[in-house]
Amino acid sequence: MRKGVSVLMIRIIKIISNIMRFVGEGLLAFGLISLFILVFLMVITRNFFGWYWEGTQEVSQMIVVCVTFFGAVLAASDGKHINMCALRELSSKRVKPFFLLIINIISALACLILAIASFNFTYASFSLGHRTTALQVPKWFFWYTPLPVALFLMTIIFGIKVFQILSSFKEEKE
Repeated sequence: MRKGVSVLMIRIIKIISNIMRFVGEGLLAFGLISLFILVFLMVITRNFFGWYWEGTQEVSQMIVVCVTFFGAVLAASDGKHINMCALRELSSKRVKPFFLLIINIISALACLILAIASFNFTYASFSLGHRTTALQVPKWFFWYTPLPVALFLMTIIFGIKVFQILSSFKEEKE
């Protein structure tokens, strides 16, 4: 019974992971294309027509923040993030899974701590009513919210990896 539940959990996790990857890749592609078009049009209108779109710099900064942090989520889910691979590569084949487990536990805890801290920072900005200069939109929503959301998603991703590693340990014992 336990093995069936474990297999079901892994299938559910893979389905959720695939959905998150699909949505994340789409949003990143949209963000990068939007950023390119916005900056391109901003340069053309400023240099050739002599006028400047009010707020385009703020919008491009918002897009950069979102693309950066959600790109980090996508990199973490694909396993292409920076990790301590030197320790893992220098270790024996038997010890590698343990290093991978420790690295993912530390990564999950670090992301969770940073997510909580960034949530507190975002809430403080919300409470103080910070707004952007040109567009007068809430600064907390566009500049600060992507950070705790992305860090919380990375916490989940690293937690899932820990669960998968522990499941593989159990399967090896059986």
